[in-house]
Amino acid sequence: MSAEKNKNKQKNPEQNKIITLIVAVSAILFVIAVAIVGTAIAHSKAEKPVIPTSHCSRENPWDCPTVDKPILYLYPTEETKVNVSFANPGQLTTTYPKYYGGWTVTAQPNGNLTDINGNNYYALYWEENSEFRPDSETAFYVTKDNAIDFLESKLTLIGLNERERNEFIMYWLPILEENEQSLVRFAYTDELQADNELKILPKPDSLLRVRIFVEKTDSNPNLPEPTINHFERNGFTAIEWGGTSY
Repeated sequence: MSAEKNKNKQKNPEQNKIITLIVAVSAILFVIAVAIVGTAIAHSKAEKPVIPTSHCSRENPWDCPTVDKPILYLYPTEETKVNVSFANPGQLTTTYPKYYGGWTVTAQPNGNLTDINGNNYYALYWEENSEFRPDSETAFYVTKDNAIDFLESKLTLIGLNERERNEFIMYWLPILEENEQSLVRFAYTDELQADNELKILPKPDSLLRVRIFVEKTDSNPNLPEPTINHFERNGFTAIEWGGTSY
């Protein structure tokens, strides 16, 4: 018995060393795994746009209509680094370039934009969901035949320049022509800032936000025509246009 006990005693130190080694290796592997997971999470957060889910109801499309093709032009008086963000980024549904908590670009007086990677753009683009609704008591009645004249005259009066008008008309003319008869309304800067504030730093001297609302109709309801707001460009100017059709 005494000899057997001595053999067991000789084995115990070796077993203890093995157990200690296993525990140490396990601890090291655990630390490495935690570091890898943490790095992956941080990388994921850095690479993906952080855009909260919109809480808009989709049971009725007009409960939370899509704002189609808003684009933002920036015209500083000299080359300027500009940061653009939204108060409610959860309303955004798509963006270009991708919106990573905001956009940072270098803007030229002619409107050319360059991001930190050297990519060039002429405007910033997004689409969003919005609960904003225009005044339904007034509207312009627009037909397929007078749609071009209507858009050219109203957009000029609002204050868009030739290029901005052209791009606006290229997008919205097909919708008005397809409708054949439409009720058209406009919303402007103060209303749109209250809906989803556009934050631009440095702050522009002049900011125009205009949104067209196009509603298909079967007849002329003879509503009073809305008043058109005219915009004056002074200093660093930011211009946004977009719209909704339903």
